[in-house]
Amino acid sequence: MPVSLQWAARGYALSQPTRDRSIFAVGFRPWLAAQREVLTFKFALALIDLGFYTVKLTAWVKSLFGVKDEGLEAVLQRQFNSLAKEELGVDLEEAQTFEG
Repeated sequence: MPVSLQWAARGYALSQPTRDRSIFAVGFRPWLAAQREVLTFKFALALIDLGFYTVKLTAWVKSLFGVKDEGLEAVLQRQFNSLAKEELGVDLEEAQTFEG
């Protein structure tokens, strides 16, 4: 998935014809804003990757010591339920959180 998202960011940056999005055609500020959007998207992807690999590394280290660890989906489920209870006062059922 990270590879396809990187290609999506690259495709977004190159989606318009070069003549229409060149710095001379649109001006410096709009061109810089477009470049900033692409960099922001790539930075968000890097943070998502970092979180994913942190969970994987934690699970791997815990498995070395024989401790059963939960996967990324379970961590997200737990955090979502905690957020809903603390911020919204809603107590969600474990099995029903991500079901339609």
